[in-house]
Amino acid sequence: MEMLILDGDMAGTALAETLESENLLRGIIAADREPNHDELAHARRFFAWDANEFKKQLRRLQQVTRYQAVAGTPASREAGITERDCSAQILLTESPKLAAKMEAIQKQINALERDHRLASKRCDEQIDGVDQLRKLVPAHVLSEHGAERAAIENKIGEPLRQAVSRASQITACQSPDAYKSQVDYFSALRFHCREAVTEIVENKMSRYRLSDQWPSISAAMTTELAGLKKSIESLQKQYDEKMLVADRKLDFYS
Repeated sequence: MEMLILDGDMAGTALAETLESENLLRGIIAADREPNHDELAHARRFFAWDANEFKKQLRRLQQVTRYQAVAGTPASREAGITERDCSAQILLTESPKLAAKMEAIQKQINALERDHRLASKRCDEQIDGVDQLRKLVPAHVLSEHGAERAAIENKIGEPLRQAVSRASQITACQSPDAYKSQVDYFSALRFHCREAVTEIVENKMSRYRLSDQWPSISAAMTTELAGLKKSIESLQKQYDEKMLVADRKLDFYS
């Protein structure tokens, strides 16, 4: 097979034509647009491209542009190779050192986890031991403990529960958005405070609205709720402290 060898003039002409066509295509790519009529006519006249060939060459140069951005320059590729080889050497040198440090750290973590596990086990065993000893206290201690807890329940527990219940009622009355519908809200409000709701009967059908007294009722509830919250906090603290003291009677053997 014979090879086609271009002489200097032909090669120069081909290069010039290639540069001119690629400049045309790069301009279109840079502008991100379709070729216009004049550009198509120029390519047909000087490069012998029809519309299909123009699109083909445009796609080819788009790929060239994309891969040129990826490939970089000879200098940047040489720098990349140097960086790769350098990082490989660092990895080879430092990786064993870091692995050794990680192994040492993991051993420390394992030791800490073991200590925590053993301490937790001892603590659980101690708590269980106390529970078992409390079940074995003499009858008179158990009786005294029960009586003291009952007294605390009557003196502090019951007022605490009443305050919590009343606070819940007020919150329910002042939270219409907490209900699925207005019907549910007015039903609950009438249950807790009938004066807050006015019933209107039309055509033997009842509907409800907030009464004229509701603003003053709501204001009073707000004041009451603030006092209840303080009482609940105080009563809860007293309850917890006194129950803790009462339960210590069960530590007869511990």
